[in-house]
Amino acid sequence: MSENNKKNNDNNFADTVGALFKGMDSFITTKTIVGEPIKIDSETTIIPLADVSFGLGAGAYADNENSKNNGGGGMGGKINPSSVLLIKNGEAKVIS
Repeated sequence: MSENNKKNNDNNFADTVGALFKGMDSFITTKTIVGEPIKIDSETTIIPLADVSFGLGAGAYADNENSKNNGGGGMGGKINPSSVLLIKNGEAKVIS
């Protein structure tokens, strides 16, 4: 593989991975895992908690004979409610 094709292949891979991660910060934040507190009364607050899992795959290919570069990737995720944090009278308890 020529040095120029290797650089193009590396750039396609970097572009592909960059595109997959773009905007991910708005999807997976601390608020995704630990929800907004809900005040029930002056002494009771509940905070929803979630399990988050995701996977990512990416790859790039360079064809030296035709000077073509290709890249592709995909990402999947899952968010499941797992439990709530109950704060009552200054004491915290996880309820699942």
